[in-house]
Amino acid sequence: MKGQRCLRRGDYYGACDEFGRYARARPDDGEAHAQFARVSLPCGDRAGARVAYQRSIQCLLTAGRRGRAEEVYVEALRAFEDFILDAGSQLDLAFGLERNLKPHIALKAYESFVRVHDDHTEAAFALLRVANLYARQGHRDRARFAYEQIVARYPSSEWTEFATEHARRLAVS
Repeated sequence: MKGQRCLRRGDYYGACDEFGRYARARPDDGEAHAQFARVSLPCGDRAGARVAYQRSIQCLLTAGRRGRAEEVYVEALRAFEDFILDAGSQLDLAFGLERNLKPHIALKAYESFVRVHDDHTEAAFALLRVANLYARQGHRDRARFAYEQIVARYPSSEWTEFATEHARRLAVS
């Protein structure tokens, strides 16, 4: 591929142009968008790289390639500390990370979801997952704070009573 030849020559701008064309020609190819994101970064196109990473992950999730989507998500987090997807994809990815026993990345994904999508119907549940993950990791103060935030920020949530009780237990012990 011409983009790879450009990379071997050290021509990042040429590679960016070629990989951009390739990704546009294959809108459902998650790997093409991931490669475009990677070459966009050294060219200074951080906004383009962010969008390409988002498209890549969403394509990979749609294609049922969850493991690869998680890998690209971790890669995107290295490039962008505040990286996030649309609400549905972010929550889906966070659930998957937790199920796949990647609690530290899942925690970051849930926290990002709550930070950006705090008015979403699943925000209280995502914050509950944050609290539970902190509790499992032995961070009792962080867990208690997250439980208290459910009560304070989402008083009408179905999780409020549960969070109140868990926060109380963590405060006592």
